[in-house]
Amino acid sequence: MESSLVRIQNIRQDTDRQDNIMSMVDDTKRGLEIGRQNQRLYSWSACIDCGNKRWVQIKNGELRSQRCHACGICLASKHTTIKKRELSPFWRGGRRINPQGYIVLYISSDNPYFSMRTSGSSLSSGSILEHRLVMAQHLGRCLEPWEIIHHKNGIRSDNKIENLQIVLKGRHNGTVSCPYCQKEFGLA
Repeated sequence: MESSLVRIQNIRQDTDRQDNIMSMVDDTKRGLEIGRQNQRLYSWSACIDCGNKRWVQIKNGELRSQRCHACGICLASKHTTIKKRELSPFWRGGRRINPQGYIVLYISSDNPYFSMRTSGSSLSSGSILEHRLVMAQHLGRCLEPWEIIHHKNGIRSDNKIENLQIVLKGRHNGTVSCPYCQKEFGLA
């Protein structure tokens, strides 16, 4: 019994000591002075959302975070209902070129061509190859998996409808010859 009472008294003394240390707003201390394991500078600051005060690391002369951990998590969970991609500072409109030279687009789940999205290691869910999307929009329907879109001029990033041609898988014993560029290619 006495050991638990001693522990409670020690905890109370520690919190009283912490309150005395942390009572000054905008106070700056080194990490070791406030119980951290480093010598970085910290400032006693209030969260901009809830007003809770806590030690915040100072980096390049500014506070590392304006929000406490709890408010940061709460804010992040609110953004999950909004599309994360558009909120990211690295968002470039959902258009990129993959290592094979094809243009890949991000499409949202409410797009009528979402069922054509590509799955696999190189393309994430919600991504579609632009040349397939251009042909599908031209035809007014989703493409079937066995329909392959061939670039007539051989330039994989040239996705004008005049440059695209549908080729079916399984025809010509697994190889197809393009009538424009005479290139033969195998179909997987």
